[in-house]
Amino acid sequence: MTHQIIKIICFAKNKEEAREKAEEILNENLVGDYKPFDYGTFFDEESSISGKSRWGNITPVCLADSKEGKKFINEGMKATKDIFMEMIKQVRKHIEFYSNEELFEEEIMDTKKKIILSLDDEENNDLDRISMFKHYCFCLGQYQGTEIFLYDNDGEGINNTQHLKNVLNKWKTIYEDEKKENPLKNLNTYIIPIDVHS
Repeated sequence: MTHQIIKIICFAKNKEEAREKAEEILNENLVGDYKPFDYGTFFDEESSISGKSRWGNITPVCLADSKEGKKFINEGMKATKDIFMEMIKQVRKHIEFYSNEELFEEEIMDTKKKIILSLDDEENNDLDRISMFKHYCFCLGQYQGTEIFLYDNDGEGINNTQHLKNVLNKWKTIYEDEKKENPLKNLNTYIIPIDVHS
């Protein structure tokens, strides 16, 4: 299976509270039975197989608007977008090349297509795995799991720029639109990296 570093952005008074909140978010939403990850290791924990021992020393908690915090956010969004772009590329190639029936049945029915795919053409070598089409579609629809590298204060995967902006602005527009006091206004925004396994 896979190890990866995810980051949780959360709101707290201080680093200790942020660390506790991130652990709560991880355990309630992301790790365990019927959840996307088997376990998670924070970078202030000792482990012989994960966390620092796998990735080296990484700051365990930092402010989201610090230099390192911004780097974490950029890395997380880039990784999420890169996977999305690769998956959408594969979906488009498959839709263009195969009929709906072939995609549904996961079987190449057109003899010409079989011949084309039998040629050792690098451009088409990923098309010969027709059974991967549904997997690519599944990956595009994920809100948690191995395709998402940033999570918000509620444990939701951040999978687009607007969601990230809302989180970093502490959902300001929602509270303004509803003319309510923002309970997050006086809290700091932290980012906490976690080595997870799926």
